Amino acid sequence: MKRSQRLATALLLLSCLPAYAHHLAVIVHQDNHQQSVTSAELAKIFKAESGKWPNGNNVTVVLNKNSAVTKQVLQRLCKLGKDQMDAFLAAHKSEYLMAGSDAEVVRLVGGTPVALGLVDVREIDGKVKVLKVDGKLPLEKGYLPH
Repeated sequence: MKRSQRLATALLLLSCLPAYAHHLAVIVHQDNHQQSVTSAELAKIFKAESGKWPNGNNVTVVLNKNSAVTKQVLQRLCKLGKDQMDAFLAAHKSEYLMAGSDAEVVRLVGGTPVALGLVDVREIDGKVKVLKVDGKLPLEKGYLPH
């Protein structure tokens, strides 16, 4: 009986751990001087209300068009429903670079000095820089709305 209780407790504890497979990171080109961004600033960038870096350069937003998690985070940041977010992205196609995978987002951001992208944390490599969001890094509680 004790063994089954320990096993049940262990399974319960493991189920409470974060599922890292769905954590996103905000990335920029290595040479970008930006170190952090607020979720409010991100929402403005994603809603095309503010498309400039502090130095005046335009922001190029790169998204994985096949990532359901990316769309969920965008919905929460922008406070839009799924249908509203889909309609918004369709109406603003020219303002986004849409990649086919997170690896492609990383490649595009790594090759575009003014780019900003959202990717799964497992895709991050040394060719891009991760921005803090609201003072937090990926995997820290409160990094991005999940």
